Amino acid sequence: MARPKTIIWTKSELESLGSVPDIFIANKKKVSTATVSQKRRDLGIPAFQVHAPKHNFTPEEIQILKTNTAENAARLIGVSEKVIHYTRMRHGIRITFDSAIDYPPWADVAKIPQSDFYKEISAYYKSQTGRALTYPLLSEYCFWSVSRLQKWFTCGTAQEPLTKAVRHHIWLAVIFSINRVKTK
Repeated sequence: MARPKTIIWTKSELESLGSVPDIFIANKKKVSTATVSQKRRDLGIPAFQVHAPKHNFTPEEIQILKTNTAENAARLIGVSEKVIHYTRMRHGIRITFDSAIDYPPWADVAKIPQSDFYKEISAYYKSQTGRALTYPLLSEYCFWSVSRLQKWFTCGTAQEPLTKAVRHHIWLAVIFSINRVKTK
């Protein structure tokens, strides 16, 4: 019988157990969510929980939720961004992006070949923000590791296939980050 693969856990990864959803750690570490959950349980760490906000939102504050970024709304109302996100979900408030920014539609972006995808989204990001879209920055936005992004975006025989769903996830992360940079 084959022995299970030994997983090395960094101090940072162990410290994040229970403070974020298991799936975030699993995606970054490239292991299953079950593996992360089991490690967390073995250490006696309770699962990450989204707690109901203790703040009673006024109608004016609900309006702020509809018209501001989470960061700005949290600052204006005096609660955490986590509370803002939870309250938006509870009230069915959809996050909308700045309509003054003209985003290319996903249907057009989906047609970009994998070999050009990173180059195209990087150029678009720079045209909108004036900043370079580096692998570490993109990793921060979309929760994929730098090494995983490099495997997808480095052209040649070592390039790994990039599914349309992952491309879409990356595109949404880039759009969200552009909106966030522009509203600061």
